[in-house]
Amino acid sequence: MPTYSRLPVALVRGSGSWVWDHEGRQYLDALSGIAVNTLGHAHPRLVEALQKQVATLIHASNLYQAPLQEELAEALTQRSGMTNAFFCNSGLEANEAAIKLARKHGHRLGFERPEVLVFEKAFHGRSLATLSATGNKKVQIGFEPLVEGFVRAPMNDLKAVQEALDQHRLVLDLAPAFLSISPLDCEALDVLFGFDFAYRGNHNALLAEALGVGPSLDRVAELPGARVINYEPSLTMSLDEDCRVQVRVSTETRTNAFQVRTGDYADEQLSVYVTARQYGSLDADATYCETVDRLARMARDVLDSCVVEQILKPLARTIAMK
Repeated sequence: MPTYSRLPVALVRGSGSWVWDHEGRQYLDALSGIAVNTLGHAHPRLVEALQKQVATLIHASNLYQAPLQEELAEALTQRSGMTNAFFCNSGLEANEAAIKLARKHGHRLGFERPEVLVFEKAFHGRSLATLSATGNKKVQIGFEPLVEGFVRAPMNDLKAVQEALDQHRLVLDLAPAFLSISPLDCEALDVLFGFDFAYRGNHNALLAEALGVGPSLDRVAELPGARVINYEPSLTMSLDEDCRVQVRVSTETRTNAFQVRTGDYADEQLSVYVTARQYGSLDADATYCETVDRLARMARDVLDSCVVEQILKPLARTIAMK
């Protein structure tokens, strides 16, 4: 199928950064197979490793453990400071995974229709989702209806990025008028910052190890032969005399007693949340947007002064050492 407009050149061999066509002409390979051949062509160590693996086992699928893949993942996470690696066959698959992870994260934070910010003129792939994210109408024609859920902004324009995000604030500003809701009708308004850590193991024990359980519970946690099966520390503080403005720092684990007993853990997210909340009606001269901005500042202050160094970084370090 004529899916690409190909150049009249047939490349037949390569060495390092150079390639040759079928007529013997030499070229400097600046394209690298669209960033595939980043190690160059015919590197002796790469050739040896590929030949050895093909002669041993070509493919076993993700239904089974892959020791070499696990070894590479460990090396990547140690060097990057991250907790997980996702292996796929192409940039398209990597972008699909990123879109799915972003949407899943949004749903876990309570967003019914999470959106992904993408840039104009960018190319993300030719699957239906990545084609929809691509900022080029030409490659999208004929494949409608496209996948929704993408917000576009111009490249290298931070102001435009902020304006795209401000669309959501605009909805918050306009919705009360269209729905005939006044600030007095407000029952509660929340701003939540969420942080997910991918970890296959006992989330509860990890939290206890990374953050500690406090002097009063140390003896309980050290009972001989005991294992932690539930530990989700949280703390809610009132920031005014009426207890209407509150900030909560909480954790959410996703392992249970059955998994602890069997050792069969899923690759789930361990979450840390910082929530700023105002209960009841807004002040007479306050708008929804102003209140959200004020709550966001409170949440950021707590995050910067009480959560990053004391909770997020210890969790990341503990996971990295596993």
